[in-house]
Amino acid sequence: MTTTAVVRNKDYERVLKKLGADEVVIRDITEQSTEDWARLFEGYDCVIWSAGNGGRSGPEVTTAVDRDGELRVIEALDTMDEPPFYLTIGYYRWDRMTSEADPATNSWAAYVEAKRAVGERLSRASFSHTILAPAKLTVEPSRGGRPIPNDSDIEDATTSRELVADTLVEHVLEPKQTSGTYAFVDS
Repeated sequence: MTTTAVVRNKDYERVLKKLGADEVVIRDITEQSTEDWARLFEGYDCVIWSAGNGGRSGPEVTTAVDRDGELRVIEALDTMDEPPFYLTIGYYRWDRMTSEADPATNSWAAYVEAKRAVGERLSRASFSHTILAPAKLTVEPSRGGRPIPNDSDIEDATTSRELVADTLVEHVLEPKQTSGTYAFVDS
């Protein structure tokens, strides 16, 4: 298996190579066109979107990365004759979560709006995809996980970041589903 990482910041290139990336492509994902993405994805079996602002640079960047950047990726995949399998990382109950805050001034509200827009667009996509939907992230070691319905209402549900990584690898090697949401929590 060959792995290519796409990253905005050249400072991460060495780390990504150390983690096993065969190639690192430096691109500002907020400036890539649909055509740019389609050209980049030619010949790949799987594309994973795990980019995110994480609220670090404010709601404007959250919207540019988490919504607009990913929507261009989805549009690119929809234009391809043989699109790769697509995995994206959302969050548990992404289609039911709301925020009272203004997405123009609040990063969490911008993120909620972005993931809803991405999920709704994926529901109309012509290619195979899965939205991985972890619950509230923790840094604890993985104790294993279990799938749950995305429309369930489990209070205080958590998912370790390590479990997210493990689940992502499992879906790359053997997709559990093709199209839809795969919600999961710690065991």
